[in-house]
Amino acid sequence: FLCVYGVASQGAARRNSLRRKRLAVGVLMLLVVVAQVPKLYGAAYESYSQIRYHFTISENDPSQSAVDEVVALIPAAESSSVFFYGGDSMASRWYCMAHLYPCVRYMDWQGHYVELSPNILGELKARFSSDPPKYVVTPADSRLIEPEPMRDLINELYDKLFENDRYALYAL
Repeated sequence: FLCVYGVASQGAARRNSLRRKRLAVGVLMLLVVVAQVPKLYGAAYESYSQIRYHFTISENDPSQSAVDEVVALIPAAESSSVFFYGGDSMASRWYCMAHLYPCVRYMDWQGHYVELSPNILGELKARFSSDPPKYVVTPADSRLIEPEPMRDLINELYDKLFENDRYALYAL
């Protein structure tokens, strides 16, 4: 009985020793992770700053006055129903300059997404037939409105309300 008891005690001691080692390693890993938090936060803040800097518009930017001309024609109560289409990467910049949020899922690079997955064109057409945005803004150069079926849909459902040298505003 003593021999068995002694063996059991040694096994328990080994298990306790292993638990202590695992606990020590876990605590050490936690300390390493906690020590990295300021670095991770700094990197995240730096990325945010770079994005914010990328979309910072100077007061003298001619694009800003063109955006302001378009936005002035949209009633504030309907500003949540504005969709920018075309020009691929122009949309995110336009929304930032207009201080508006996109009202549809695909707000940027729409032509590119449709090319990658034609189902997206179907989603956009379904949205335009069931709950169309009240306003659509496009680049003034209609060649930037791709694919062509989307250009046709906009021209079919909307009337051109305004156009300046950079943007066109369409209304239902």
